[in-house]
Amino acid sequence: MSSRRTLFLLCLVLLVGIVGPVQGTAGAQDLSAVELEPNDCEFLVQGAEDPRPRLGDISCGTLDVPENWNEPEGRRIQIGYAVLEATGEAPEADPIVFLAGGPGTSPLTSIEAYASIFAPLRETRDIVIFDQRGARLSSPLRCEDYSAVLGVDLPPEVTEAAGVPPAGPPSDAADLDAEALLQAAREQFGPAAQACVAEATAKGADLSQYNSISNANDVVALVKALGYDAYNLYSISYGTRLALEVMRSHPESGLRSVVLDSTYPPEIPSYEQFPLEPHEVVIQLFADCQRDAICAAAYSDLQNRFVALLAQLREQPIGAADGRSVSDRELIAVMQTLGGNIQAVPYVPAMIAELERGETTTFEGIASGSLFDVPDAEASPEADEATPTEDPIASFSPSRQLVLGMESAILAQPDGNVHQVLRELDSLPHTRQSLLDVIGRMEQPELLAAADALSDTDVEQVFSVIEQEITLADVRTVGVSVPQFYSIECNERIPFQSLADMVTFAQDLAIPELALGVPETFAKVFAICESWPSGRASDETQQRIWSSVATLVLAGAYDNLTPVSWNKSAFTTLPNGVFVLAPMAGHGVITFSSCAQDVATAFVTDPFEPLDATCFEELTPDWALPA
Repeated sequence: MSSRRTLFLLCLVLLVGIVGPVQGTAGAQDLSAVELEPNDCEFLVQGAEDPRPRLGDISCGTLDVPENWNEPEGRRIQIGYAVLEATGEAPEADPIVFLAGGPGTSPLTSIEAYASIFAPLRETRDIVIFDQRGARLSSPLRCEDYSAVLGVDLPPEVTEAAGVPPAGPPSDAADLDAEALLQAAREQFGPAAQACVAEATAKGADLSQYNSISNANDVVALVKALGYDAYNLYSISYGTRLALEVMRSHPESGLRSVVLDSTYPPEIPSYEQFPLEPHEVVIQLFADCQRDAICAAAYSDLQNRFVALLAQLREQPIGAADGRSVSDRELIAVMQTLGGNIQAVPYVPAMIAELERGETTTFEGIASGSLFDVPDAEASPEADEATPTEDPIASFSPSRQLVLGMESAILAQPDGNVHQVLRELDSLPHTRQSLLDVIGRMEQPELLAAADALSDTDVEQVFSVIEQEITLADVRTVGVSVPQFYSIECNERIPFQSLADMVTFAQDLAIPELALGVPETFAKVFAICESWPSGRASDETQQRIWSSVATLVLAGAYDNLTPVSWNKSAFTTLPNGVFVLAPMAGHGVITFSSCAQDVATAFVTDPFEPLDATCFEELTPDWALPA
């Protein structure tokens, strides 16, 4: 351990010019001013789908915390959490606390997926999963009417349904005008942003309190309230920035180890560098092919050939078999999505070689996904003979049963819009009479009688369930809590960066064509943040974070959201850090292979034991070669 630490302290001096830890910006607050309230985990239920029977031993609840940690007597919010209890016979006392990405996602909404991902780690430790403040199950910040308008990089079908005019064709990097982009975004999204703020703050929420420092306080307060003296963090994407903030502001909180998976460190001007993301993936792919003797022999000098191919396709597109025309822009679109389509990586050199010859077979297979189609497995006879389970709805609380009955009645009506009716009910006073008035229009006497028979507590719970259903629809459509996303990014990212610098960065790339459309996408964020009441983080929050906590940095070789270079940047100031580059992996390395799960488990088991990551050697690209 001493030699590793000495080496990194030397790197610290040479690379960043500091020799001690950056002083924290939080941690002085009394984190015991909280109240833990266990529940039966029913908030994990989504409609009629109840994941609880498949999760094993779990416990859930909410943690009541101050919205403003500096004003513990002020407004309070609730942090929803679940503990997946360890499956082994002699579990360790220090849990894994998962910090989700986004910002603004709801990991509790996808708890079954995380239970599967963390199954190896769960054998020896509890897994604590929670929604960060403002997300779906943690006093959600809400502006559902505007989420699809203000969300970033949404599918066209979502924005079209929300009435957002379709975007025109993106401009080449050399033709971009940052101020013109920004002014257009102000005019298009400014009114919706102001309306979203009004809705999100209508119940007294202070959007300046939704940031990484407040989130870090919530993390430590939750760990202590659950009774853990020591703990470990597993973080992905924005969650890594939050993990680094915990390491900075709460160094004495019992933090035992940290996994930074797909790192998003604070010292990186991320928005300005977003054009780098697809560019770095493509350059990494070309380099990986050149390092492989067989691939290099079959496809030499890929980078220069790719640049020449773009120029060729710009002048003379190729006609594809399906009648479409393959131009430089269609090729760029495919290359920009490789981080989310890792299985296409081994075919890219062959695709380039084919396009040079005027052939489009591999290109079409990648673009359509047909190259990777797998026939559906035949249904097993056991599935047909499965014994029907008991009606799970019978085990739900009266409040949730009533909401499910309302939804069924609404859907049974011509043009029944569940979301619209629930939104209407939520906007009314949260009283029994409001409930009876809305149900009365449905002509469902059984529902009306059930509502009338509810206790006052159940009536309150009905409106809580309705709120969950509304925000769940938003999560499924937009993917994040839009007010939470902007509150965090407008506080600690955008004030320190500029759209003009993003444009300059795009223009200076080795292959600027790969930044096509990126500045247009993020002009929206810069424009919205101009009027978002998020406050401004201190300059200190933009500095590198030095920490002696044992840390595993897991980087996906083809991560197009948090590139390898961002992971390396964070690693340079972690003297007890281990860096692992995972081939054939993108964003969220642990989701790509059992090897990643095994490496993470081995690290958490003994963070100072030499880490064996040789299983990744079997996961290098299996390049598609010429016949």
